[in-house]
Amino acid sequence: DGSGKTTLISELKKMTHIFKHQVYLGWKGYYFKILYRLDKEVSTSSKIATALISKIYFYLFHAILPLDFFVRYLCAKSNAKYGIIIVDRYPLPKQDMGLYRKISLYVTYLLLPKPSLLFILEGDPEKIWERKKECGKKKFLEEYVRVKEQGLLIKTRKVLVDTCCTVDESFDKIKNELFSYLTR
Repeated sequence: DGSGKTTLISELKKMTHIFKHQVYLGWKGYYFKILYRLDKEVSTSSKIATALISKIYFYLFHAILPLDFFVRYLCAKSNAKYGIIIVDRYPLPKQDMGLYRKISLYVTYLLLPKPSLLFILEGDPEKIWERKKECGKKKFLEEYVRVKEQGLLIKTRKVLVDTCCTVDESFDKIKNELFSYLTR
């Protein structure tokens, strides 16, 4: 968060209608509305009932989530006249994932196509933190390292983009790499 994804994607979308189709594969904007309910904290008067319902919600959420990602992708694909879809966030593993979350993620990978080109936005984490400050700094720094490491594991063409410069400089790098890729 704060690396400039939304800003750079909106710049790209302004450039030409070819890039207007976007799908967000993060933890909001669910296609299946039940996921909003399953993703909420549960509380009842009984601790045992709360624990049981929370566990059921957890398993249902992660069983439905890969299908939700896939439907969101299909919706974007059906509208993408040129077959080009910008994906804002790509589901990446976390180090502390339990078995069920790993299974859910691997089902997601089976359903979604692998990215053709991956832009990894990076920069000085201190500067990025100053721009956003959405969560605790420690959590932000852990997430920054995780995304960078996990993104490098995806076997596809990758472009590292420093977002601690001006938006125009970051955007120029993305634009040049993208058009180089598309004209091959």
